[in-house]
Amino acid sequence: MYLYKFPLGRNNILKLNGWNNVNGKLVKNESEFKVIKRVKNLRSRGYSWRKISNRLNDDRISSKDGGIWYDESLYNMMRGYN
Repeated sequence: MYLYKFPLGRNNILKLNGWNNVNGKLVKNESEFKVIKRVKNLRSRGYSWRKISNRLNDDRISSKDGGIWYDESLYNMMRGYN
């Protein structure tokens, strides 16, 4: 996985799954990393992005923004996690 330096100003809030922005520093978020690991596991077992998003929503696991998962946003999130 690649981490990029972003300018962390007042108007630029970094939202990177698995990490939290704490005073301009990236801090690992263990609960989000568990979700990423689960998604990778389901993908390796042949699940589609839609099935994975439905499963996360059925299990009431919210996205980083506190909302529901969509297959497209899940795909975009996982592009950086190989």
